[in-house]
Formats: sequence, C-alpha cells, structure tokens
Amino acid sequence: AWFALLYSPCLHCVYRDGSDYKVLSQRKELFLDARPRRSTDFLCTVMPGFSICLGTCAIDPFRVNCSLLLRRFRWLIQRGPCRGVPLPKENEVAMTVGLSEPRALLISPVGPVV
Repeated sequence: AWFALLYSPCLHCVYRDGSDYKVLSQRKELFLDARPRRSTDFLCTVMPGFSICLGTCAIDPFRVNCSLLLRRFRWLIQRGPCRGVPLPKENEVAMTVGLSEPRALLISPVGPVV
C-alpha cells in the first residue's frame, strides 16, 4: 500500500507524458543534424562548441566542409569563371611569344608547359 502511494505521482506523470508526446520512433524532429543523412561530404571541426560563464554564453561549433572546398578549388583550376571564353590558337600564342614554330610552346588549361 505504501509502495503504491509513494509511486502514484510518478505513474500519473508517466500517463500524462505518454498522452502528450508521440512514441520516439514516430517523432521526426529529434536529433536533426546540420548535415544531410545521405551526404558523403567530409566535415572538419575547426573549433568545438563550448560555453562560458556557467553556460550563460554558449558558442556553436565551427565546422568546415572540406569536400565543398575541394570541389570549389577544382572548379577554379578548371577555368570555372572563364569557361565560355575560348582559348587562343597555338599559332597566335607562338606569334605573340615570338616563336617560329607553333608547337614550341604548349599551353595547358592551367598555364604554359615548359
């Protein structure tokens, strides 16, 4: 009798909590992350999250998407902003440089090949 009397407030709270919220497996808003679930991007944590003044001021973690940086670097190296601009012909390059043979200077998308 004492046992039931002691735990009756707990049972009342459990009943109210069960009627307020859905079952955990049906709740979709829990454990949302900043990164999509099927993403294969590599995230580097530069600064972990922390709090100061006994939790009064909390600082979020600072993460860098290394895969995105690599994709942007490759795009820049492969003439990303200048894709629509045609490259000069080999004869024109050889004449402006002052070479007699057009094949003497090879031009790659990055620069001259020596």
